[in-house]
Amino acid sequence: MSSHSSVTIYLVEDSAMIRDRLQRMFKQEKNLQVVGWSASASKAIEDLKSLGPNVVVIDISLEEGDGFQVLDEVKRLQPKPLIIVCTNYAYLEFKARALAQGAQFFFDKSTEFEQILQAIHREFPELQD
Repeated sequence: MSSHSSVTIYLVEDSAMIRDRLQRMFKQEKNLQVVGWSASASKAIEDLKSLGPNVVVIDISLEEGDGFQVLDEVKRLQPKPLIIVCTNYAYLEFKARALAQGAQFFFDKSTEFEQILQAIHREFPELQD
């Protein structure tokens, strides 16, 4: 990736407060760009097919549908984006299911929120330049 390109991020999150918090966190990074968001599974799936972001941050609980439906579709995208699940429902069975469905990271919103950014930096080391 050249120094002029950005890592594009799509948010699948039904809480406006959490979406705003994520957008503020990503805006602090010069090479991260949020290209869209959705509070529902169906809109997210539609958007992701056309936008092709580098990173998708997914909540499990959504206004319509759930994050697992989104995971089923995201894993089919080419090139496959980095998939990060961040949820208040950080149950072991949800984590196992999300990872089995293609998520590379699974974080608890209440205790691991900042790790989202760390995961992106780990997967895109060129951002450190």
